Amino acid sequence: MEERRIYFPAFMRNVYPVIDFLLSSNNLEHIANPLKALKEFARVVKTGGIVFIIVPQKKDTFDHKREYTTFEHLVEDYVNNIEENDLSHLDEIIEKHDYIMDPECGGKKKFIERARKNIENRCLHHHVFDEECLKKALTFSGLKVRDFGDVRGNWFIVGEKGECT
Repeated sequence: MEERRIYFPAFMRNVYPVIDFLLSSNNLEHIANPLKALKEFARVVKTGGIVFIIVPQKKDTFDHKREYTTFEHLVEDYVNNIEENDLSHLDEIIEKHDYIMDPECGGKKKFIERARKNIENRCLHHHVFDEECLKKALTFSGLKVRDFGDVRGNWFIVGEKGECT
């Protein structure tokens, strides 16, 4: 597969591995192509560096009615080079979103208006992760899974970059 990169701030675009520790908290679910993002996380972390990721557990969020995203789906998005303006999950999100658990969204009509402009506000959860999918995604990105667990309604996963990443 060819190398694909996700948006990083200008100062990071040509950075070679220099980061010892990268934290992504409640952000990966908002990324349309999470494998592309994880590959970029692995790229900028030094050998022996740590990537610490936190994502919400669906049971405690407005996503609780949605199916878990499969790892195969993530690979398909990666192979098809899905871009961040993708709205292919919008119908499912609108149908299964628990508007009562998300009063800040302003109701279904306002949520839909905001969701259609997702590239501007990044409100959508493109994917819903479980343990298996997260572990496979981290391994795919070239990181070794060092720890996994849950805390306060979130999953956390810790990956370490090895010599050959």
